[in-house]
Amino acid sequence: VSIVDNFARRQWDHELGVQTLTPIRTLTERLRVWRDLTGLEIDAYFSGTKLRWLLDNTPGARARADRGELAFGTVDSWLAWKLTGGKTGGSAHVTDASNASRTMLYDICEHTWSEELCDLFGVPLAALPEVRPPAGEFGRTVDGSGRAAACTRRPPPRRRSRSRRSRPARR
Repeated sequence: VSIVDNFARRQWDHELGVQTLTPIRTLTERLRVWRDLTGLEIDAYFSGTKLRWLLDNTPGARARADRGELAFGTVDSWLAWKLTGGKTGGSAHVTDASNASRTMLYDICEHTWSEELCDLFGVPLAALPEVRPPAGEFGRTVDGSGRAAACTRRPPPRRRSRSRRSRPARR
């Protein structure tokens, strides 16, 4: 039974006309499972709820996301994408687990995006960044033309050293 099914399910006693405790208990259990999966409480602060709102309220966004035309991520994934080429191609759509875990879409036990949570929020898995180890390579930066930028550092300018002999004598 998925989280979505439990949110939608309603049960009540026909004779008394009141809802039974089963849905509340089921919802509480589901919220506990949610917390175990993500390590987070449900909150509008995290990306999952914001992505759901954007997909539901931005004309054409859901269709574009389903076609693979949109990419989602936290600021680190956007910076990596921009620094590795952005729309010029060859760019890296990546993040690390610590940032992925703050989205409400990442299963912290399995170390992967949760299909169940992505379905709940209506976020296509293909739109999410690849999760890489924090000490791993995230990509290579490019210059403005889209070519791989050389990571060189200019040496500091040489200062003219004046030896004591060349200094004028003090009087």
